[in-house]
Amino acid sequence: MFDSYQNIEIIKSVKLDFGTIELRSDDILTFEPAKGITTVNKDQLVIMLKNLIDASNGAPKPFLSDNRNIKSFGFEEREYVAKTIHLFASASAILEDSFVIRFITHTIVTMFKPQIPMKMFKTKESAIEWLRNYN
Repeated sequence: MFDSYQNIEIIKSVKLDFGTIELRSDDILTFEPAKGITTVNKDQLVIMLKNLIDASNGAPKPFLSDNRNIKSFGFEEREYVAKTIHLFASASAILEDSFVIRFITHTIVTMFKPQIPMKMFKTKESAIEWLRNYN
């Protein structure tokens, strides 16, 4: 599979009930929620973490999460993300298009202070450009 815009090959892909994790040939990890998914719970985050660590071969990589369809994300889930994200990510770019996602991300960054940089973006292209600095 190729990303025709940047001629990027998907070298690893894991389909979960709630989304897809991919490792791209430019060493960027991605998460895309499944159609209709508007939140992710702690049990799903635990599954995601295992799969993201496996996909990264235990070496943290730049990470892109498409959160544009997320409508809610609990306190416990926010804390879990902040405390575990460094296990697979060297930096995290969040695709957002709503106040809800901006609020959730700001809460994670300010309350729980993840060990890696996190930044929000409106477009996949700008997020990937930023992530390339963390490769």
